[in-house]
Amino acid sequence: MKQKLLTDIELDVHELKYLMDSFTKEPTPTLSELLKRSITRMQGRLEELQQEVDAVQVISPSAVEETAEEEDEVAGSEEDSPVIIQSLESVVVKEDEEGEAIVAEEKPVVIAAAAETAAAEEEEEEAEAAAAAEEEEEEEEGKKRNRQLLRNLSLKLL
Repeated sequence: MKQKLLTDIELDVHELKYLMDSFTKEPTPTLSELLKRSITRMQGRLEELQQEVDAVQVISPSAVEETAEEEDEVAGSEEDSPVIIQSLESVVVKEDEEGEAIVAEEKPVVIAAAAETAAAEEEEEEAEAAAAAEEEEEEEEGKKRNRQLLRNLSLKLL
């Protein structure tokens, strides 16, 4: 419906343009009446288009941003949620007396990926904390050495 209205409005614009050109060259009562009718028809189509536009629910830019933020939060929480990967280990097959294969057992393998990831992150944090503590300890030892050297120098100077 919108496309038809837009096409009709576009045709009305072209019609008005030609009528105005003709009216400008030779103003007659007939051309004047045709222009008025064309303008009225075009106004009606524009009002229909306006009603269709008003009927569509408009989302404000801030509402769009809030929706995007909520989707990001959901995506972030999905990343943090535990992931369990399940696969089937090789199937144990037995043959009956007639030589037909019988599936005896399927062994599921479950890997808790989130737990492994959390453990790896914890180990990494511990290693970083240990490195930071070691750095602080070395810094303190360096300060102690510097103080001792200053004392020795000041004693020698006295």
